[in-house]
Amino acid sequence: MRPQNQLDNERALTEALLATLPLRAKLEALGRVDDLAVLSVTQYAILFNFDLSCLMSDIAPARGNWRSKLFARTLATALFECVEDVPQLLGKQFRTIVSGRSALDPKLLGDLETLMKDFRSLKTRCQHHFAVVRHGTGAHRDLDASAQIETIKALNTETLITVSQDMMAWLTKLHQYLGRLIDLSARAGG
Repeated sequence: MRPQNQLDNERALTEALLATLPLRAKLEALGRVDDLAVLSVTQYAILFNFDLSCLMSDIAPARGNWRSKLFARTLATALFECVEDVPQLLGKQFRTIVSGRSALDPKLLGDLETLMKDFRSLKTRCQHHFAVVRHGTGAHRDLDASAQIETIKALNTETLITVSQDMMAWLTKLHQYLGRLIDLSARAGG
């Protein structure tokens, strides 16, 4: 059974995600492409935070056994995929949107650079620790079962949880930053 604070977190993330759906419909009807792009990144951040939270809570009760290693492999794969997706989500189109709103908040570009610097550090850690897990056992691309078993045995769930917590903290900062962008759009009459 999940602890109450975990259930509360999952409920809050679910409510936050579902609350974006009517806004998405409204923005689509208005043809607000830039605002839709920002909202899409927001939805991604909330959804990924939810995934990390659930997977981490599934590892904890089973810690030390092969069941925890299953959740750990899934979590490592999810983290690896996230660090591959974020640069695309926050790429050229997103930077163009931020540049367009920087007249309203001159700190936007600098704050985005700080976020991306922190992200690059996380990405390096994820790739360093979890590439073999993702490629070999998470996606089962390594057909040598003995190699998969050795990778699974060597998987350090404590490191994985630490990196996951750091990613969740980064996603929270990203979500706050996206909130600023959305507020600026609303204040500008959008």
